[in-house]
Amino acid sequence: MKNNHFSLFLKTKTFVCLIFSTYTLLAQDPLTDGTHYTIQNKESNKVIDVSGNSQVAGAAIWQYDMNLTNAQKFTFVDAGNGYYYILTNSNLYVTLKYNEPPKTTDKSTISKVGNSYTLMQAPQYTSTSAICKTSVAPSALCPNKQKWKLVSIENNNKTFLIQSIAVPNQVLQPVNSNSSVSIVLSNQNGSQSQKWLINKSECLIIQKEIDSNDAFIKSLQLNKPPGYATQVATLQKKNKELLQRLKDLKC
Repeated sequence: MKNNHFSLFLKTKTFVCLIFSTYTLLAQDPLTDGTHYTIQNKESNKVIDVSGNSQVAGAAIWQYDMNLTNAQKFTFVDAGNGYYYILTNSNLYVTLKYNEPPKTTDKSTISKVGNSYTLMQAPQYTSTSAICKTSVAPSALCPNKQKWKLVSIENNNKTFLIQSIAVPNQVLQPVNSNSSVSIVLSNQNGSQSQKWLINKSECLIIQKEIDSNDAFIKSLQLNKPPGYATQVATLQKKNKELLQRLKDLKC
């Protein structure tokens, strides 16, 4: 009888451990695993980019054509309470930058400009950082300029609104669909320009290679140069391997 009780105890303990392990796995946030991500605007199809691939604090962060360089790779770090830090490839923080409106007595101009926030990269802020002591916001709130909330909106775990803690109820969007334009905060309005696709950078790089190989295969099959069949077979084999890699990465 004692053996039966001991056996039941072991089975129960194993079952509980399995449940706990499964829960722990599911609870881990995949965004904070150190993977590089590319953040693409749904309206413009352009991406968030560090201007000139700068490594310098204070460099502007804007919207630019996708080129999959390091300037367009970001990592997410848990900032607590459901918020994230977003780090550039130089390990600086995506940060709100307050731009003073132009000094003018023209009321119509003032109303059009308003208070403007854009993005830059900066070292991590604390309440004792020099910039926080001169900030228009209280020192204790200054670090919030580097904290972001991702709001999933299309049930695909890839499309998000990016909200600022520092300026509640406002989200990131580019000023228009052009390249080399600022990303600003705006009141949420449901437009495509406020929606961002967050994809693993490696997935996009692999998909680009697959697309390039497919285009070359079509060209070879159309023009049929000497030995084209061997080239086609090699490229098709390569694409099969790349597709498996996409599957392994859960792209």
